Amino acid sequence: MNLINNLFNLDDFGLSKSQEYISAEPFPHIIIDNLFNSRMLSKVSRSFPKSLENQNFKKNNNFQVGKSYIKNEVNFSPDTIQLLNYLNSQIWLRFLNNLTGINEKLFSDPYYFGGGVHSMQRGGWLKIHSDFKKHPDTDLDRRLNMIIFLNENWKESYGGYLELWDKKMEKCIKKVSPLINKTIIFNTTDYSNHGVPDPLNCPRNMVRKSIALYYYTNGRPLNEINYKVKQDGIKTYWKPRKYNPNDRKDFNMKFSVYHSILELIKKIIPQKIFRLLFHK
Repeated sequence: MNLINNLFNLDDFGLSKSQEYISAEPFPHIIIDNLFNSRMLSKVSRSFPKSLENQNFKKNNNFQVGKSYIKNEVNFSPDTIQLLNYLNSQIWLRFLNNLTGINEKLFSDPYYFGGGVHSMQRGGWLKIHSDFKKHPDTDLDRRLNMIIFLNENWKESYGGYLELWDKKMEKCIKKVSPLINKTIIFNTTDYSNHGVPDPLNCPRNMVRKSIALYYYTNGRPLNEINYKVKQDGIKTYWKPRKYNPNDRKDFNMKFSVYHSILELIKKIIPQKIFRLLFHK
């Protein structure tokens, strides 16, 4: 069985969509409908690990609630493993290089650190954030995210849209529905702000299902790093939406004269000064 929809020639598609990808707002990305063989992806969806569908609702913190993932292949169906093997292949990596314009050689992560098969339960959310930038084992730079949605019979009223936010966290620029066979690929930088920030409203016997894969290079451009943020390569940076009362509560935000002055200093001092401080 072909894993890619016969309507797509990956090499031609990647090259033809590269400029669209690079110039997309609020950060480089592309959303692709029906990229994969629909019959195969339906089988992957229906073989979703039962352990994720039957998870007890968890609230470990106010940033990531009711969300779980599995990265161990022993829990995956044969169809899921076949798909993941393809997404770790040379053919797929060449497509990603062509599409994204990334010049450095891309590496996959067959250990799925932070990735693999994901689920989110009713009432869960994932606050807006930018992702960790370094693989903890290889120290390679994380450059790309890819999410493949697996949700059949998903209604708009359920929510669960992936939101892409601007650099200043003032507004959502784009919402991506989590319908089956919808794929989003986007750059992983300090500025790629994304998440599912509001409680999921699907029935209790359903979960929001997806596959998440990350791709790496040895080194990255300096303009992808915000040196005004204290750097920690394996840390996720959670970002409150401006003017949002729920986020103000969930982030336990305390506005003071001290924090106002600190934010003002960050805006005034140029990035180049910070680069000198962090890259001696």
